Amino acid sequence: MTTEIEYEGRGQALDGLVRVVAGRDGRIRHIAIDPRLHRLTYDEMADAVVRAVNAALEDAVRGARDELFTGAFTDALNHLGRPAP
Repeated sequence: MTTEIEYEGRGQALDGLVRVVAGRDGRIRHIAIDPRLHRLTYDEMADAVVRAVNAALEDAVRGARDELFTGAFTDALNHLGRPAP
């Protein structure tokens, strides 16, 4: 039996002034923007948001892939009658 993966990726930019949480489905769950970000230009702010979103999405994909591999490995061991480590 395989369990559903509920991994969330996290990313940030500008030392945490922009923080993003992304689901494994590719949807953004949350964006937090520190008020100090207003000191930047529009282009700098937009770039920081893009970098944080991309980092969160990459983290979500990496985590989902790792969990999927672990689940498949455990299922294979169980199928062979060996307990997973």
